[in-house]
Amino acid sequence: MKNAYALLIAGDEERFAADINGIKEFLVDEALFDQTRINLFYGSHHNIKTEIESFFNKIKGQKVVIVYSGHGNKGKIYPTKIPLQYEELGKLISSVGQFIFINDTCYSGSCIPIFTPSLLPEKGLVITSCQEDEKTNLPESMNSLFLENIISSYRKKQPFKPILQPKWPVHVLDFSTSTSYEMVETPIEKLQHPQRCGLSLDHLLFPQ
Repeated sequence: MKNAYALLIAGDEERFAADINGIKEFLVDEALFDQTRINLFYGSHHNIKTEIESFFNKIKGQKVVIVYSGHGNKGKIYPTKIPLQYEELGKLISSVGQFIFINDTCYSGSCIPIFTPSLLPEKGLVITSCQEDEKTNLPESMNSLFLENIISSYRKKQPFKPILQPKWPVHVLDFSTSTSYEMVETPIEKLQHPQRCGLSLDHLLFPQ
């Protein structure tokens, strides 16, 4: 998509940077984005909100793909310790043309009602890693399976279909069988429910 811009935002951990770097490689090598139109912001940027605002001011009316991987809460993301509210992000997005927002964070689905009806469903596409009341349940040592599943769909030139994400074993403290509070590995079903809302724009990210 040579005429589109991309805004890739990573939270302040190495795994988030790895996720975003993987997205950049896909956009450049397979979706054939112009590398000069891709803007990366990492959580280590102290003025990240100002830089994001500057980015949107430069691309008014243009198509843009936005991908976030990092921490979040209901109604906001945390690329740094200072949150960026979805209301703020929505106002910035309103100045561009068609958009795709792929949001990989806890409570990511909470952006959808905030973007509706000013941006959704008529102006763009939002894909989130979970519902507005869910956390993402990926162990901290792993990269995002949600983003990997999106890329896998696009490589097949198929729209991403929200499906239940896999189950992962997590470590919990078992207080019922021991007075020493030993750490035991107990498999717990951890499911998250990706969401999508808006236009069918997935094809804009299909490999060329």
